[in-house]
Formats: sequence, structure tokens, C-alpha cells
Amino acid sequence: MSAPSSDSPSSLDVRGCSKSFSGSGRDTIRALLGANLTVRPGELVAILGSNGAGKSTLMNVVAGGLVPDEGSVWVAGRDVTRWPSWRRARHLWTIRQDPEVNVMGRLTLEENLALAQAFTGRRRPLGRLLTRERRERGRAALAGLGMGLEDRLSSLGAELSGGQRQAVAVAMASVAAPTVLLVDEHAAALDPRSGRIVIAATGRLVVENRLACLMITHNLDQAVELADRVVIMHQGSIAADLRNPGRALTAGDLLARFEEATGGDVPDVVKLATDGAGRR
Repeated sequence: MSAPSSDSPSSLDVRGCSKSFSGSGRDTIRALLGANLTVRPGELVAILGSNGAGKSTLMNVVAGGLVPDEGSVWVAGRDVTRWPSWRRARHLWTIRQDPEVNVMGRLTLEENLALAQAFTGRRRPLGRLLTRERRERGRAALAGLGMGLEDRLSSLGAELSGGQRQAVAVAMASVAAPTVLLVDEHAAALDPRSGRIVIAATGRLVVENRLACLMITHNLDQAVELADRVVIMHQGSIAADLRNPGRALTAGDLLARFEEATGGDVPDVVKLATDGAGRR
């Protein structure tokens, strides 16, 4: 994946965002501290960090699930800081770790794909969405996965494996045509073959549709192989923002920078999610 030019207009801007929560007693948990992040069209940014580093808070602030205490979120030049998540739906698409959240089990694949193409956050009769054009667009998106799912348009989402559901979720993002794609550990629980298919499809989706993508992952190999940039979060702050031109970084490089940025606070989940020796 080639990084966009530095003079490309940004698709996503996080400007000085902070978020705190009330803890036990009178304690205040500062989950996000003055985060600044710009992502351009066609750029995939991997987010790494320990549990509690602020990754999910950052993602939820962008998605609209949380309103920052300070700062603002801009998508394609629009200030969406106060927009609820449903209003952001035309511009942002999220793929989460749980396949059952991404693909509705009681709907068929063609119904899930039709909803993705027409989704605006407002209710509309499902029957009106199942047009021939949307069906064919959905079929083409599934065919690109190479899993034979294009021949299963009438299958219910509940009939698919977790890996198949996550692949369908990527296809849904493709036909939804958002500006920003948010991905949260969507291949973490998959078998190796399904994981490779989903990760490869995600990379193609970002490039072909010129999406700005934030991807939370614990897998250092995935981060260096797929991402244009790798952001390391620690204690609510962005501790490092590493560019990865030509995929020059290795997992070993990234592990060393992780240790440097966090003062040696590298969780086992990061080390174990790194394929091979991790220091190659």
C-alpha cells in the first residue's frame, strides 16, 4: 500500500481530544489526553497500546459513541464532534471484533449488503432496499473475497462462520463507501486462513476506495505489513507516530519502539500476537 502524498486533504482530523471518566470514589480516570491525529485518504494507521492505553476511547470519540471533554473531530472537512453516531453513519463505518455485531444473523447476506449500501441511520423499509443494482454490487464485493460467498446471497448471517462473517463485514464496508473506516481487532479471534483473507481484503478496501482507516491491533506483524503509519498509545496519550514507507519497519523494530515509548510496559498479548521471533 502506498502512502498518500503529504499535500492530500485529510479525511479525518482528531484535534486536541481529551476524555475523562469517574472512577471509584472520587478518582478521575483520564482515558484520553490531548490526542492529535490526522489521517489522509488511502492511509491506514494501526493503533497499538496496552489495555487502558486509550485505544478504544480514541476510536469511540471518532465513531460518536463518546463526546470528548475537550477538542474536536473533523471528517472530510466537517466538524462532527457533536454529531451522534447515527448521523456520522454516512461518513464512517466500523468493523468490530465480534462478528455477530457486524453482520446481522437474522438477515440474509444480500439484505445485510443492501442495508450497508443504503444506511443513513434512519429507518427505511427493507423491501425497498433490495434492488437489482444493490444485489449485483453486493455480489461483486463478495466475489472479491475469494470465499464463494457470492453464491450464498440467500444464506442467513447466522449460518456463517466467524471468519466468513468478518469477510462479509469488509464487503459491507466496501459497498457502504464511507470516508473513514474504523477497525477494532477484527481478525484477532479468527483462524489463520480466515484472518489472512480478512486482513488482505481490508488492505485492498482502503487502497481501492481511498479510505482513511484506523485499525486497532495487538499483532505487530499485521501492523508493519499493512499500515502506512503505526501509532503507539500509552496512558491516554499518543506516545509515538511512526511512518512505515515501503514497509521498511519490522516487527522487531516496532517492539523496540513500543518498549521505548512505554518505558518497557509491553503486555504479553502484544508479544504473543507477534508471529515468529518478534525480533527478526
